[in-house]
Formats: sequence, C-alpha cells, structure tokens
Amino acid sequence: MHRSSTSSVAPPAQDGDAAATYFRVLDRMVDLSGAVRGLIAAPVRVGGPFEILSSRNVSPGLLQRLRHFTLLPGSELTAAVRTARPFLLSDAMRGELPPGSRLDRTLTAQLGPVLMLPVDVQGELLALVALNVPHGLPDAAVLADLLNASRDLLPDLRGAQLQRSELQADTMLEVLEEGVLLFDPAGRMLRANAAARRIAGVERDGDLPGAFDDRWGLMDVHGLPLPMHAYPVASAIRAGQSVRDIEAMYVRPDGRRIVVSINATPLVVDQTGRGAVVSFVDITARHHLQAQLRAQAMQDPLTGLPNRRALQVLLEQLCLQDAQGQTMLLLVCIERFKRISDRHGQQVAETLVQKVARRIQAHLAPNGTVAHLSGHEFVVLHPVRDEGHAEQLTCALLGALALPYEAAGVDVTPTFRAGFVLHPQDGFTPGELLRHADLALQQGRSGLDGHWQRFTPDLAASRHRRDRIETHLQTAIAQERLHVHYQPVTCLQNGRITSLEALLRWTDEELGVVSPAEFIPVAESTGLIRTLGQYVLREALRQVREWNSAATHPVSVNVNVSASQLHHATFPEEVRDALERAGVAAHHLTIEVTEAVAVNDLPNVTRHLQHLKRLGVRVALDDFGTGHSSLAVLNRLPIDILKLDRQFVQGVHLDHTKQVLLRNAVRLGLELGFQVVAEGVEVQPELEFLLGCDCTHVQGFLLARPAPPTAIALP
Repeated sequence: MHRSSTSSVAPPAQDGDAAATYFRVLDRMVDLSGAVRGLIAAPVRVGGPFEILSSRNVSPGLLQRLRHFTLLPGSELTAAVRTARPFLLSDAMRGELPPGSRLDRTLTAQLGPVLMLPVDVQGELLALVALNVPHGLPDAAVLADLLNASRDLLPDLRGAQLQRSELQADTMLEVLEEGVLLFDPAGRMLRANAAARRIAGVERDGDLPGAFDDRWGLMDVHGLPLPMHAYPVASAIRAGQSVRDIEAMYVRPDGRRIVVSINATPLVVDQTGRGAVVSFVDITARHHLQAQLRAQAMQDPLTGLPNRRALQVLLEQLCLQDAQGQTMLLLVCIERFKRISDRHGQQVAETLVQKVARRIQAHLAPNGTVAHLSGHEFVVLHPVRDEGHAEQLTCALLGALALPYEAAGVDVTPTFRAGFVLHPQDGFTPGELLRHADLALQQGRSGLDGHWQRFTPDLAASRHRRDRIETHLQTAIAQERLHVHYQPVTCLQNGRITSLEALLRWTDEELGVVSPAEFIPVAESTGLIRTLGQYVLREALRQVREWNSAATHPVSVNVNVSASQLHHATFPEEVRDALERAGVAAHHLTIEVTEAVAVNDLPNVTRHLQHLKRLGVRVALDDFGTGHSSLAVLNRLPIDILKLDRQFVQGVHLDHTKQVLLRNAVRLGLELGFQVVAEGVEVQPELEFLLGCDCTHVQGFLLARPAPPTAIALP
C-alpha cells in the first residue's frame, strides 16, 4: 500500500517510548484495513476534545480541525464509542462540533466512511482508532484481524499509556511554581522538581538531602530548630495525616534564610507502606511583610513607642505569669494638651509629644517600658521593690518631665499629672490595672514634684459613687428634681437683707442628700453644668420678681456661673434673654464669678462681664483671696462687689495675722469703690470684728443658713 511520508507523523528516535508505540499500533491497523488515512486518539472524555496521539496521511489542516471534534453526552457517536465494538461512522451519523466550527457539514461528507475501533480492557477505554475506509466496512475476516491485532497490542498500549501519564505528570511537575518532593515509605527522596531545586538554591536533585532526616535543618519561623517529629513529611509518612500551610525556615547552601509554607500528603506506594508528596512555596517576602505589618500594628507611628495594642499584650503577659515581685503601672498625661495644640499648632504639639516620649525613655531603667496610648497619655511599666520605690520613681520622672521643652522653635513648659497602680495587688487584669491607674490620675494631688496619686480602694468606691451621681443627675435635670435655696446677704449698717445668693440643692431618692461639692464637679466634667446654670438663672429671676412684687425694700439675687457658662460665646445674650423673659430689671441680678474662673481666660471673661455691666447687671468677685492673681484681677475685671473668702473670717478674733489681712482687704475694697461682703460668718466675735473694721455686708450661718424661698421672710 502506498504511504505518503510527508503526511505521516514519523516515529521518534526511541522505539520504546509512547509515541513510537502509538505510531506502530496505527501503522499495523492501517495496513490490515487498507485505509487511506487514520489516526489514534487518547481515551475520549465525554464533553472534551479528541487528543490525537498519532496519525497517518492526515493533512495538518484537517488534523487541526479534528482536534476540536468532541463527543457530547447522549449523542449517537458517544453511545457507539461506549459499546467498545467496531462501528462505521457514515454520513447518517453526525459528529458534534462546537459553535463556530468550520466543519459545518458532517465529518463523513468530507472524508467518506470512517471505521471506529475502540480498544477496551474490562471497561477501560485505552485508545480509539479511526480508519478512513473509502470502500465501506471491511469484510468479516479483515475485522477479525483488526480485533485480534488490537488485543495483541494491548500490552504495548497499556505501557504507552502509563509512560504517557508519567510524561504528563513529569511535565506538570516541572512547570509548577510550587516545589514538589516525593518520598518513599522509608523516607528516601525519590524526586524533586525544578521549582523545588530553585527554591532550595541547588542545581541537581543530588544536591538536596537524599532522605527525610535532620540534614534539612528546618527551623520554626523564630529560628528555633524543628524536631524531626514536627516535620510535615513525618506526619504524612508515619501518621498517615495530611498537613497544610506549615511555615518553616530553611537555610539555603548560599546561607540565605528563607521561609516556606509546606503541605504534605500521604502517598500509598504499595501494600508495604506509604510515602509522601510534599509541596512548598517560598513565602519569605510575604512573611517579612506580615512581620513588618505586625510590628507597625504594635507601634505608635509618632513616637516609635509600643502602642495601646502592644501595651495590652504586655499587660496580658504580666497578668498571666506568676508574680515575681511588684510591677508599677504609671499613667502619665500632659495637662491641657489640647490648649497647647490650639495655641501653637499641631506641629508643636506633635514635637512636644515626641520629646516627652524620649525624655521618659531616657529616665527609665533598662527593665522599664513606656507605651504611648494617645496624644497626651503615656504608660510606664517598671518593676519596683515596694510602694515607696514606686513613689520615688514617679516623683523623679515627673520632676524630669517638668523641665522646659523646645518644640518646633517654640518654648513650652507643660504640666503633667500621673496615677499609678501596683501589680498584683491593685488589679488582676489589664482592664482593671488601666482603669485603676486612670482613677488615680484623675485624683492626682498637687506637689512640687507634679500632680500624682497612688490608687487606693477608696478611689474605686468614690468613682462608683460618682458614676451613680452622673446617672441620677441626668434624670434629675430632665425631671427638674433639683431645687434652688437662697442665703441672704445682710447690710451691717441697717440690718436689712439686700440680696440673696442662689444655691442649688439636690435630694435623690436613692442617693439621699447630694452635696454640691459632689454633683457640681460631675456636672462640669459631663457638660451638664450649662444646663444647670441656665436652670438656676431662670429660677432665681422668677423668685426675685415674686419677692420684689411684695417686698417693701427690693432685693437682688446673686447667681454663680461656671467657667463653661462664662466662657461660652452667647453667655451675655443668654442673661439678657432670661431677664427679658422674667421681666426683671438688670440691676436686681448679680453675677458671681470666682478668681479661678476669671483668670483662666481673662480677656474673654472681661469682655463678657463688660457686656453684662452695660445691660445693668452687677458683678461680684467671689472667694477673693484664694487665687494667685487677686490684685491683678481687681485691676482688670469690671467688679461691683468684692466677696472675701471665709478663710479671712474664720477665727479672725483669735488670730492677729488674720485681723491685719482682713482689715486691709476690707479697706482695699472700699477704697476701690466696691461693696465688700465677708463670707462665712459663723460666730458673734467674727461679726463684731467686721463691724469694727467698717465692712459693709456679711453672709454666713450666724445670720441665716441657705433655705428654700418659702422659709425666707422679707420685710
């Protein structure tokens, strides 16, 4: 029979390989059948294309088109192939082509009849031979020869299939980006692919350890040697367990350390045992990035110190370990930090924080740690011998922090406040320690070495009561359960009441009588003080209108204002509106301010008080003599009344120094044109002394205690 060498696929050089076997099988079948052309295909997967293994006398163009030929489920062709018997593919049986295929006519219309020979062993389809027979189905003898030949060639086909599968597996292994190692049941390495050699930094399989042993030198990600039983391949071979995503460190021959992620799966080799397939990828870059991100997540970007999350980890470790001595947790904050930032700008504030951080670090012993919690808060952890040692460290640190700073070209001298706790006696959890340190910080006492406080159980009880006061106070304000009492101010010249100071009082159903010394600070810290102040102003004006409508001698009412009220931009307008709504003349209202409130923002306070003066409202400076700038305040503020603090008055008849101070304070006020009121008069000798030094007005328990308006009788 004529053969066209130009249209046949020549066999490879080695007759024993799979390609040569397929060529030999096809050559035998073509000769026996007298076909003009033929091909042999791999087992056909339903729904997939033909995989042509060898061909004879098939043009390259037709071969390319046939590669797109498929068997679809339920088709006549698919059913015929599954019978595993020879059949003739004629014009009556159509092939299935994918949409858009150029074979828009039936296959047999172009080629003529095609004899299909499935090569099957016990239901396993090894190959499909297609022979183009132009004269139709061969006679029975030829078919018998073809079937016998296919059976004779089964060993060759099975060997070729195995070799082909191995070749495909080898090809896939070599193109994988993952390193792959094969081990036998004894732990000997059978194979390493190209990626494994590349990742491990070697050129040949022989450069790798030949077995599963300690020559691999695997370590955990922290650099500690990995015991042999922890190797992933050990789990696969010895325990028959698959492991995934095990991270380990490996040192390459060039000394470079890499981190790899390893998977290991048992591989049943035969009935005598199991080997393992180990795959791994180089995750060094990812590992370093994750480590960098973890470090950044635990580090404050501004100061480089451990942040709140890192501190939480440190505290958890501290609370879990057995206490070996005591550890101080010191919470330090920069006071009025927002004011520094608002006044000098963000750059100055941030530079100040950085310099404070460095100063704290420089002051600590090597076993001390500092973390940055927020813009103005730091936490120091430091081992201490006892409470006295903790106090010494606190005072020394605050003393060092109190020195001036140069921040972005600005000289800044901030003040600091601190509170500390001792572990384990002051808390067993990170939350307790931080909460108790914050309680101590809020109560920090003033001293030459800064404002600091050691936590005590009393502080916790005080905080609990404060929290209850805050909750109940909100309800009391909403339901107007607070009441205004009044304490008269008496003129010493005629004995008449000239004014009454409005004082807020509160009795709670659960808390009982709550002192203003307790609830006023709570109101100030929670922002409720303005609401309280507005309520007192409304009630006082309503009450003074009621009194003056029936009194022979009109009186005025004195209302204390907080810093929050006085500094608010609309405060003068609020007072004017309250006067208008109450229908009270402005001169019947006196606004009382303390020195502490006034000096905190003197220009703004002065401007607001001058506005009130223009309305006709009088201004009293309360608690005179308790501040640090009394004379300066007298010179700046538009004052009508000077109220001398009770410290001047108490026991004045028994103390010569107090007598001199009080006499001169009264004289100073009178000479400046102020009405002078002495507060806190409680005994008769104090009153007699005041009469002798020309004081004009007095206020105190000796004359009248604060009382509800119904208990006050005015002439």
